[in-house]
Amino acid sequence: MKKVLLFATVLVCVFQMNVFGQEQMGGRNFGLGLELGDYSGVTAKIWTTDINALSMGIGFGPFTRVHLDYLWHNFNVIKVDEGRLPLYYGFGGIINTANNVSTNFGIRGTIGMCYIFKNNNFDIFFELSPTLRFNPSSGLFLSGAIGGRYFF
Repeated sequence: MKKVLLFATVLVCVFQMNVFGQEQMGGRNFGLGLELGDYSGVTAKIWTTDINALSMGIGFGPFTRVHLDYLWHNFNVIKVDEGRLPLYYGFGGIINTANNVSTNFGIRGTIGMCYIFKNNNFDIFFELSPTLRFNPSSGLFLSGAIGGRYFF
């Protein structure tokens, strides 16, 4: 539980950063929402540049999962009439805990798509994340999620 609290503290510090990626979301650079998948929970995204963002999540399932990813967005792959539909990819880390009994961590890659609505205050996304976990249950795992966020 201490590791989850430490990671949550890091997330709060990240939210306090002076960020630059306000153009992509029309001045709304911080999003908060829900994700459904292997570990459904709360998700947040903060734009750091016009094409880069940090994506974070706290999910609940057999473990409590906390993840943080650094993402690159390509806005030129798919063109839509309204809004925007970037393909994104990145990498990050993950921590899983289970009732203070076991903790494992890992590194993960992420690839996904998000539809950013025309008024820039809401997005929906789909992503897949292959994860290499270490101790005690080491191995390669694949997780996926769909979700949405409201941007402030």
